Amino acid sequence: MNINDDIKHLEKLARIKLTDEERKKFIPLLEEFKIEIENFKKLDLTNVEEARAPFLAVSKNGLRSDDIIENNPKSFLKESMNVEGDYIVLKEGK
Repeated sequence: MNINDDIKHLEKLARIKLTDEERKKFIPLLEEFKIEIENFKKLDLTNVEEARAPFLAVSKNGLRSDDIIENNPKSFLKESMNVEGDYIVLKEGK
């Protein structure tokens, strides 16, 4: 895949449309990014221990646990601005 194909692929993933001028500005950034990725691939990780997930440290720090609380399913309606009966009224999309 060449750099222009990469940019078109990223446009599709991001659901955006770039102008030709924007694509020209994006090319050096993407090329630099690809070089950095290749540099990461060259790293020697033979003596590196596997990292622990950050959430494991959080649970040891005494933060609250996520306990299940029994709620009235309709209690959220009190917090809503536009309510009709048991429903929240949303604005129609444009």
